[in-house]
Amino acid sequence: MKQIYILRHAQTNSAGELTESGKNVAIILAKKLPVFDVVVSSPHQRAIQTAQLLTGKMPKTDERASFYMAAQQNSDAINSLAKQKKITFFEAVQIFDNKDILKGMYSQANKLYEFINELLDQNGKNALIISHDFTICPTLQKWGRSLVSLENLNGAIIYDKDRYINYPRH
Repeated sequence: MKQIYILRHAQTNSAGELTESGKNVAIILAKKLPVFDVVVSSPHQRAIQTAQLLTGKMPKTDERASFYMAAQQNSDAINSLAKQKKITFFEAVQIFDNKDILKGMYSQANKLYEFINELLDQNGKNALIISHDFTICPTLQKWGRSLVSLENLNGAIIYDKDRYINYPRH
């Protein structure tokens, strides 16, 4: 049965670089993962490095696995709002005074959703996609998941038959 793993990148520091802890967890997780025929990541360095650590392969980068840039530019303000109101990042995004961010987030999620379905339609190719919380979570809403943040190196496994989805905890 074909599987598409979609995972959030490993833990990063405030500069967006993988932490030593993030690297170590990725190396441990790599031993539990299957072999992938296709390895794709966001073009951001943290996603590329995570994919390399998980597979030992250089991933193909694809913008559809990236994130909506305006959200990144406003992430400090959104995080501050979330902290102040004691709500999740995604709850803060929804009340943040910038409707373009929400629209952009879902637009990017639609691109990733279409990309996943393209991969599912390919014959017999298991794939790994390394992306970002801000793109994965709204994408997974299409499979009925609530819009809540993912921990690093978590995500979903989407199976080809009936597009069944599983949410493993690593």
